[in-house]
Amino acid sequence: AMASFLRSCCHMGTQWYVRPAQVCTSTSHLWPSTRPTTRNRSKVTTAAKGSAEANIQWVSNENREEVARILEIAARAADRWDITTTDFLSPAVVADAMACLQGRSDVIAVPWGGYAQAERCRLLLGREEMMEGVVADPSQSNAVTALEVKGNFMFDPAKHPDFLGALLGTGVVRGKVGDILVQGEQGAQVLVDPELREHFEMSLTQVRTVPVQVRSIPLDQLKVKAPRVEEVNSVEAS
Repeated sequence: AMASFLRSCCHMGTQWYVRPAQVCTSTSHLWPSTRPTTRNRSKVTTAAKGSAEANIQWVSNENREEVARILEIAARAADRWDITTTDFLSPAVVADAMACLQGRSDVIAVPWGGYAQAERCRLLLGREEMMEGVVADPSQSNAVTALEVKGNFMFDPAKHPDFLGALLGTGVVRGKVGDILVQGEQGAQVLVDPELREHFEMSLTQVRTVPVQVRSIPLDQLKVKAPRVEEVNSVEAS
């Protein structure tokens, strides 16, 4: 049920995050006022690992390996008292990972793809004390960079697969690329891993037959289409 709810949130473009469950456990005295000792950290990590393995059995085979990797990243972030970021993830993987993290008392997760309605998001993971600023404003994380891919596509229109193919053709993996917002004849705006900004600026020179120029732009300059709202009228029998 939780996974279904979270998937619905993904499709509605809702911004949400997982907060640690407020439950009393044998290690509750370790959090949040003090850091665990080395010995207790080991116990918590071991327990979390066993719990994670049991917690992903319901996840589809298609997503299970990726979700397991995310849970490992979350455990490391909690253990190191650091904020860790995943690659860009599909909506289904985000929903499954968020559902698995729902019961964790040592880490929270915030999905961020560069704008509120983003489909492909990175998960920002860390202890609640470390994540206060990110929860309030995910853009503070600097986890996503926006690029403008500009060219004249009047005579050779390009669609989403064309831009994606050109991006991956520069030698990067899918997880480093988020949403692609096609801008008609002018090109597209792309959300990417900030570490690859210079790579794309130098390596992405053509989409289909059209020469392009790539430059970084602020996130607030993204041209995002408003979510489509369908109004349904119905007549109910009295």
